[in-house]
Amino acid sequence: PRLWMRWILAGAVAATLALAVVPRIWPPAPGMEMVAELTAEGSALRFEAAFYADGMLRVTRMSGQSAPAGQSHELWMIGADGIPHSLGLVGDAPMEHAMPQGLPAGVTLAVTMEPAGGAPGGVPSGQIVASGIVTDIGSLNRDRPNETIAPVRPKLIPLGGKVPPDKGRS
Repeated sequence: PRLWMRWILAGAVAATLALAVVPRIWPPAPGMEMVAELTAEGSALRFEAAFYADGMLRVTRMSGQSAPAGQSHELWMIGADGIPHSLGLVGDAPMEHAMPQGLPAGVTLAVTMEPAGGAPGGVPSGQIVASGIVTDIGSLNRDRPNETIAPVRPKLIPLGGKVPPDKGRS
């Protein structure tokens, strides 16, 4: 497998382990079904992603600097097949993306630094600046169905490095 796919798998394993030990700290908003915290080790940049029952994915930059002039933060969804799919640009205002087919738990969301306007050719070309694994809120409390404490906000390991473009896709 490609090196960047190994990083994705390593991040997924680390995130799963982190879910078992991170304290439950934040209440989900009404209608929220899936969550992810996108972070990078050693960086103040942090995004929160939430998927709602209305089919909308909402991503907000919670901390850290916005993209420098001439560059953009681009959000990618990476499923089990390892193929990144652009979900759009994340600026200073929260980003919304309609996902009528839903957002599966376990996929990776990653933010890359791209040229202004997004990655050329629709494939990531810049460095991953934050990443996280999507988690089903309902699955977090199945072992304690009467618990009213909110589910965990996953603390995730960054993918790191650059996502190489796949010359075989357009």
